[in-house]
Amino acid sequence: MCENGEDPDLAAHITITISRGICIFGKPISDIFEPVPPRYYLESIINDVVNAKEEILDSPIYIILNLCRVLYYLKEGAICSKKEGGEWAYSNVPIQYAEIIKEALLSYKNAKSINNYNPELLIDFANLMIKEMNSSYNLLTS
Repeated sequence: MCENGEDPDLAAHITITISRGICIFGKPISDIFEPVPPRYYLESIINDVVNAKEEILDSPIYIILNLCRVLYYLKEGAICSKKEGGEWAYSNVPIQYAEIIKEALLSYKNAKSINNYNPELLIDFANLMIKEMNSSYNLLTS
């Protein structure tokens, strides 16, 4: 159980399970879970990036790819993995951030933490992504 008996990630986990899960035993996923209203899925994934500017230096891979995943959902409605979000963002955010996205994807794939990121570039990236989210969707505070 999470603090106060609530799990802010639960709506995302259920949405992803319904959207992308594969049942290997038992009843079909659709018989077990009710669809989660999109606003709860959005709240859940936003919860992962709400403190991105403060957390990106400590957890660059996680934050970079989560920012990408959230923006991909906001722009195109894609329910995706961190990897897929990073792959989308690699071609859809300004070129100066391509290398940090590429490094995050490589680190994520190899389960190795590479921390040779430029801290100023990471913070700029977080600011850009949050600005992009806010500009159209007014979701995060600046």
